[in-house]
Amino acid sequence: WITPQTALTVAALGGAKGVNLGHQSGTLEVGKAADLVLYDLNDPSMLPQNDPASLLVLGRPANVVERVWVNGKPVVEQGKVLTVDVEELNQELKARGQGKGRSQVKTLHQIEPHYRSVMLEG
Repeated sequence: WITPQTALTVAALGGAKGVNLGHQSGTLEVGKAADLVLYDLNDPSMLPQNDPASLLVLGRPANVVERVWVNGKPVVEQGKVLTVDVEELNQELKARGQGKGRSQVKTLHQIEPHYRSVMLEG
């Protein structure tokens, strides 16, 4: 099994590489884009606080995000999303789950060659 720290690295760096943005994000380096998420560490789902990476990856915390900044702009404050109408999004996702928009979803066989070429470059 991979460790929680490895899972976080794969999510951050692997995600950035997967969309061809590894040179701009994915690691904490001067000049790269960075987002910031603050969690409510006093929430029961975040206790005990002996391994934060394990809590985030394995603990499945719910409703513990306090604030989020993306490219320096606030997108969540006090647990409320500022940039998206969440109810409208939920309705759209429900509609897509009932068959609308499914033709745009790529299959694993369509995505895998691109993923492998990007991940094996770095």
